[in-house]
Amino acid sequence: QLFESSVHLTVPATMLSSSATHKAMASRCPCQRNIQMMTPRARTRLSHVASSDTSRSQVAVSAAAVELSVPAEQLASSTQDIQDTTPVLIAPWEFDSFMAAAGGQLVVVDFYTEWCGPCKLMNKEFEKLSRAFPGTVQFAKLNVGVPGAHREFATEKKIRVLPTFQLYHNGKQLDQVTGAKPLKLRQMLNEAVFQFRQ
Repeated sequence: QLFESSVHLTVPATMLSSSATHKAMASRCPCQRNIQMMTPRARTRLSHVASSDTSRSQVAVSAAAVELSVPAEQLASSTQDIQDTTPVLIAPWEFDSFMAAAGGQLVVVDFYTEWCGPCKLMNKEFEKLSRAFPGTVQFAKLNVGVPGAHREFATEKKIRVLPTFQLYHNGKQLDQVTGAKPLKLRQMLNEAVFQFRQ
């Protein structure tokens, strides 16, 4: 019993794969001589243990592969969720349709220009806020620095300071924040979301 146990602990399963392997390792592994001295019953038991260990290893590897695999549809869904929180760039003629598509959700519009320094400072904050209010607030950006309809739309919306963030619900303006004031913008959104959850 003690002799068989010691062999189980010292001989790797790969050593039992073929007789050629046994011969190749005979000169460097003293355990080979012990195997040759074992009884047929002990050799059979040792072979069974090695085979079982190999099977368990294969099962473990297969299970690990299953756990690490991610369905393609799950990856697509996650990517879509990230894209849905990104502020949408709209034109003046898309303003009404965007409001209609938002339904009963709150909408905040960033009126900005490309050359406006404070507008650039607020870009990252606006994106952070869009991720902080998923499914509750729709975020849009409208460039009022483009000549023509864009500037005319800015006059219509009474945009006098850049950037200006206007908050809407069902197409009606509720509030606005002017200038690079991230804390005040976040406060406006928090209060509006709390109000419409009541």
